[in-house]
Amino acid sequence: FEGEVDPAVVVDISRAYAEGGAHVLGIADTLGCATPAQTRLLVNDIMDALKAVENAPKISLHMHDTNGRARDNCIEGMKIGVREFDAAVGGCGGCNFAPGAKGNLSTQGLLYAIDQAGCEHSVLEDELAVAHGFLEDKLQRPLDQSYE
Repeated sequence: FEGEVDPAVVVDISRAYAEGGAHVLGIADTLGCATPAQTRLLVNDIMDALKAVENAPKISLHMHDTNGRARDNCIEGMKIGVREFDAAVGGCGGCNFAPGAKGNLSTQGLLYAIDQAGCEHSVLEDELAVAHGFLEDKLQRPLDQSYE
């Protein structure tokens, strides 16, 4: 953890990976501090930088929900063309090296936001509910199932 990262550095690293043949660039907000505006600007800058790269990779977003903006950040990404997102059943996971960072964005919360945005997805929500229950049983604790 080094604190706030200069977006230009992220763009340069993304370009280098793209030129090296990466198929997907996973852009992460591991601390959960990004805002939708920051997400939009950074992803737009990366997309602009990759326009000159032949067979440019897809961009995926990995957002933690420390400040409750992970879903909004993903929706901003979706508005500008991102179609791959990391999420975890019940928000499982976390960030061991960042004190106070909340877990991953819950799959249920992301799907709710996608539905509210009027977009389609291929996730089988009944199966997701089964997986959610299974994990709660195994972990012996309630998991995030927030939809709002």
